[in-house]
Amino acid sequence: MSDQNFVAPGNQSFSTKRARAVAATRGPSGPTIRTRRGVQSRSFGSAIVVLRAFLGTTFVFAGLQKLANPAFFNPANPLSIQSQIAAFNRTSPISSLLAIASHAPVAFGVLIALSELAIGLGVLFGVLTRVAALGGMFLSTLFFLSVTYHVKPYYYGSDIVFVFAWTPLVIKGDGGLFSLPIYLRGRLLKAPKPKYVEITFDDLSSNCVHKDGDFCSKLGNEVNCGFEVCPLTHLQPSRTTPVAVTPEDYEGDRRRLLAAVLPITVLSILEGGLANLSSSVGRALAPREVFRSASKPLSLTEKMAKATPGNSTTNTTSASTISKQNLAVKPKGVAIGPSSSVSVGQVASFSDPKTGGPAYLLHPKADIWDAFSAICPHAGCTVMYEPNNIFACPCHGSEFNADSGMVIQGPAAVGLSRINVVDFQGQLYVED
Repeated sequence: MSDQNFVAPGNQSFSTKRARAVAATRGPSGPTIRTRRGVQSRSFGSAIVVLRAFLGTTFVFAGLQKLANPAFFNPANPLSIQSQIAAFNRTSPISSLLAIASHAPVAFGVLIALSELAIGLGVLFGVLTRVAALGGMFLSTLFFLSVTYHVKPYYYGSDIVFVFAWTPLVIKGDGGLFSLPIYLRGRLLKAPKPKYVEITFDDLSSNCVHKDGDFCSKLGNEVNCGFEVCPLTHLQPSRTTPVAVTPEDYEGDRRRLLAAVLPITVLSILEGGLANLSSSVGRALAPREVFRSASKPLSLTEKMAKATPGNSTTNTTSASTISKQNLAVKPKGVAIGPSSSVSVGQVASFSDPKTGGPAYLLHPKADIWDAFSAICPHAGCTVMYEPNNIFACPCHGSEFNADSGMVIQGPAAVGLSRINVVDFQGQLYVED
């Protein structure tokens, strides 16, 4: 039976009076404001979808790349998290925080990689978008203060651009577009549409158990059966406004909780699967030599470990340091290793006793030793020695000539710092 057959006082249908009562409680501008806000939100979501895709994909790729690269957790690799923390710690304004991270570099590296992966997936799928964007802004700020803080001019560094690229998502979210939570909420909380079957009053009365001939036994006193007096269809004249009845909706509460938790659960499972898959594939495909570096590090003997720096003044740096085997006076400086450990044509890595930073020692010819700091002057990254006789910065692509330390390719503006090394009776010293 349709509600058009139910006529309330004043010749208005019950549904009409209910709609007017609800509209009166909302106010004339309520639905309009909500509709306008919804349209504006989806317009923002459409405008921001490209930025979401870029930021999400970039952070997912960055996280998976770290997890898939065994060299990232290898302390002997110049690209490892250990080496990066040590390099950035010397120039970063947040060196105290990096010093704390240096006590557990592997755990810190895993945390960074998983955070990047979670942030990227959250932005791509619209799960806790504002929280994910806030995390992305925090990581970008951390990278800026650690890696590209000293890049000049500042707009050459990408990290500061990422910091401000996150701000629209932090303020407005994803606009509800391409959102996994909204999709799941619509599926879980979708209310079934009511179905109505219209029947006539004659058909209703013919199946009524209270009908006794032409009379209604429920009303008694031999009242004629009719639509106006039927207790099944009669509306009380005193009821002028609809009464809302809210039953205990335990099933609805359960579905709402599930709709809130399920997207986070799905994303966590996806993140765990991608992290395990990328790390497994990375270990399986990693070559034996996972990085190119110096031929071998210098090993300190017991005698050299006891050597102490001298008190002489700093010598003038020359184009190449030529040391004779028959020097009569022992140089004033710190011994770093035996000259026999680096054959002619080889390159070795060592720690600069003056700064504690990484450095490279080259032995191009007999009695000729060249040494350079491995710290890129552009942003403080550790450069790598390449077989084509160059030092390459893995962070921003700067290249340096291995014979002179001069810049071959920017963005570095100056060359590598030269370290003065001499050979005295088979021992190599870094002169003061």
